[in-house]
Amino acid sequence: NDPAPRTVALTLTVHLPDSTPPDAAIYLSSDLHDWKSDAVLLTRNGLTATATIHLPEPTTVRYKYTRGPWHTAESSPNCADLPNRALTALGDLGANHDHHDEIASWSDLPPCQ
Repeated sequence: NDPAPRTVALTLTVHLPDSTPPDAAIYLSSDLHDWKSDAVLLTRNGLTATATIHLPEPTTVRYKYTRGPWHTAESSPNCADLPNRALTALGDLGANHDHHDEIASWSDLPPCQ
């Protein structure tokens, strides 16, 4: 019998740009959820949003942040599309890992629109 894969709790915290509307929901879209643009709702506190996802070890997750539909996805400081972010879950059973990201801008808000 193969042992069950170990699970890693990965807490993602993202700093949002000042242009983020105060009532906007923030989502995590990833290859784990077939790139559904609003797959995981983050908990928002001002210009910070957080979510914890549980991944079997080892798993590399590719992801982006959105405010729902794809036209509201994060973008670079010069408003260009970004490559997917990527993290690999490694750790002991039940280990919790914290990761911090920063969003430079949103593709549909100033200065990008």
